[in-house]
Amino acid sequence: MRDRRPRRVSGPGPSSLPAALVCACLIASSLGCVTAGLVETTVAYYDAGPKEALEVLEHEAVRRQDAVLAGMERAVALQELGDYESSNESLLQCTRAIEAAAIGPGEGVARVLAGDQAGVYRGEHFEQVYLHTLAAANYLAMQQVAEADAELALARDLIDSHSCPACRFTFTRYLSALCREHRGAFQEALDLVAECLVETSGVSFLEREAERLAARVDGLPGLAPPPVERRGERTLYLLLLLGHGPEKVEGALPLPPSHAVTWPRYVPRMSGMTGGAVLTVEDHGTYEAVLLTDVLELARASLHSRLTSLVAGEVGGAVAKEVVIREVGEDRGFGAELLARFLFSLGDRADLRHWSSLPDSCLVLRAPVPTGVARCTLTYTDAWGDQVDTEILPIPEWWTRGPLFITRRMP
Repeated sequence: MRDRRPRRVSGPGPSSLPAALVCACLIASSLGCVTAGLVETTVAYYDAGPKEALEVLEHEAVRRQDAVLAGMERAVALQELGDYESSNESLLQCTRAIEAAAIGPGEGVARVLAGDQAGVYRGEHFEQVYLHTLAAANYLAMQQVAEADAELALARDLIDSHSCPACRFTFTRYLSALCREHRGAFQEALDLVAECLVETSGVSFLEREAERLAARVDGLPGLAPPPVERRGERTLYLLLLLGHGPEKVEGALPLPPSHAVTWPRYVPRMSGMTGGAVLTVEDHGTYEAVLLTDVLELARASLHSRLTSLVAGEVGGAVAKEVVIREVGEDRGFGAELLARFLFSLGDRADLRHWSSLPDSCLVLRAPVPTGVARCTLTYTDAWGDQVDTEILPIPEWWTRGPLFITRRMP
């Protein structure tokens, strides 16, 4: 596995974490928001690399309440190092811990709304979905399509269990479509791509995928076995998890006429890091990765949805809607005094714990690789299209037909 810090090509060089971010992390730690070791893990991961982040996790004590979060961070570091099996072992432990720590009767909403620092961190809803999504990406990197399919089914169940109309899980749905296709369920794959287009319309790549799958569905039952592919028909899929994921920071909900209560918000961690990729297939053309999920946008939508559901359960849907609208700056309504009294009774500290090593963007690249091609070149770019790193992808000798999946995490 390549060492991605420092960069190996001309262009923007390695960037240490801005002083403001480090200070913010230290302040958060001093306030008891997260285990100090996890703050250090975040700094080490983005500044030095995954090996250093794992060393911090190994030597720093982590509170029991933060065990799931530590496991999530460990899983991403292992994924970046190419240890997909160990990464999935860590994600499985996180899943079991989340299930074991489900909120019981009588605990009420205070623990999750006001950020009770004694509470076990279970992850935001989108983080739980992406726990299974990243596990599936690991399985696909190991060419274990059936196992990836099972993880993505769990991810879709989580998506369906939570009402968040603004949450766009297009990357998750597309990976699920790939798994369904390559297990012979072409109609299901087409339906999933159709869901992607509903969430993220106007993406020409998804439109072409829908047309391609529609051709496979034509004349075939939904669960037909995949046809025998002709020798030389090979398709390379790159699953790319790029950039610095969003940061959760202290925010406030304005409550007229003169009050405000704390509530977290997501902000970009930093700009100018890896944001795109282009694959060059020897003598056969270039292919550009397509953005399917903006993680910052998803994180914000998921957080707004949580606020709506939690407050609605206590003070009613109308008041909840009014306050959430104000949070995103769309309205300045009235009648929030009841909610202010309710929220103030829960305390004034937001829970700022979050899965810090998540990517900023999730992309996919699909490219035909003819027989005889020995290698491809993957070029990573920043938000402006400038090259920041490059990688040679040797084509394995055993790959003669069908799909080959490659997963990469590049901050």
